[in-house]
Amino acid sequence: MFNKIVSADEAVAGVQDGMTIMVGGFLGTGSPEVLMDALVRKGVKHLTVIGNDGGLAEGQPAGEFAGKTPRGIGKLLENHMVDHVIMSHVGVNPRLPQVYSGSAGNSGREDQSGSLRTGRSSDTCRSRNTDGDRP
Repeated sequence: MFNKIVSADEAVAGVQDGMTIMVGGFLGTGSPEVLMDALVRKGVKHLTVIGNDGGLAEGQPAGEFAGKTPRGIGKLLENHMVDHVIMSHVGVNPRLPQVYSGSAGNSGREDQSGSLRTGRSSDTCRSRNTDGDRP
């Protein structure tokens, strides 16, 4: 029998620069914090992140964690790992406008702007339907 339990670092081992990842949670609540920490440790860059919002920046209200650490996708934004974000709610993370305006040097690239797309995340992720069964 195979052991299906792996560490967070093992779980994110396959994530590489330039990949697209999808992250759950809303304003940091329900986000996979341990996996976000593992991605930060790994140091991947140029990610496209699909999620509900931009998480929380350091110092934003977050219950017992207020002011101590970024939460959710905010951890990736804070560490300049994200070039593009696709979300259904812009949220309240003040770091987010810097990512898509290029003023933060997204992933270390001062010459290029990232992008922000909003709308239903499910629509963004849905593959193109060519048989006409679904809208």
